[in-house]
Amino acid sequence: MLIALGVLGFLAVVAKLTLDVDRGQFVETTTHEVYRLKGFGLTLYASTSGYLNVDVVDGVLLTATASVTTLVALGLAHGGAPKRRQWFFALLGVGVGYLAADELFSAHESIGHNLGFLTGVNEHPDNLVLASYVIPAAAFAWAFRDMLAWNRLVASLFASAAGAYVLAVLLNVVEIDAEDYVEILAAFLLLVATTVLVLQTVSFTPRVESGRAT
Repeated sequence: MLIALGVLGFLAVVAKLTLDVDRGQFVETTTHEVYRLKGFGLTLYASTSGYLNVDVVDGVLLTATASVTTLVALGLAHGGAPKRRQWFFALLGVGVGYLAADELFSAHESIGHNLGFLTGVNEHPDNLVLASYVIPAAAFAWAFRDMLAWNRLVASLFASAAGAYVLAVLLNVVEIDAEDYVEILAAFLLLVATTVLVLQTVSFTPRVESGRAT
């Protein structure tokens, strides 16, 4: 599965770098502007009336992950699971929830617009804001490394998601116009990794009834 996702991500990046995309009134059957995509000897047209774009897809995937982890944290708290497990899912939900809000409302871009004094370091300060997210993410990963490495499958999924996010951040910093698609791949891997961990963690969580674990 990871190989298939990697191939899809690679193809998405190649398509992004090789397709020539324009917007204008290229179709006689409508008065609205459409997208014209040229590449690989083909010319295709796509409507601009839809609101779905890569940022929305990424935001939806991250929102789904944040929702799952938050609900699991509440369920674990109600069931009397170990505090460390509760904190893991709660903090993961908060962190991913922030990333979802950032993606949907362009938080780091807005912050960067107010940090003009950093232009001497990077022409776009919002890139530095995005890169700074690596610090709390790394701290979380180190603090809960036992959960992230619950087993080989979970560890490989989280490592793949982390690697994809690091690649997306690097692409954003060096301003290579492909990071949006890598972010979607990373968000999907994070959702899969979290879902797998939830299913395995819940199966190991004891139920507390009448003061006794069952």
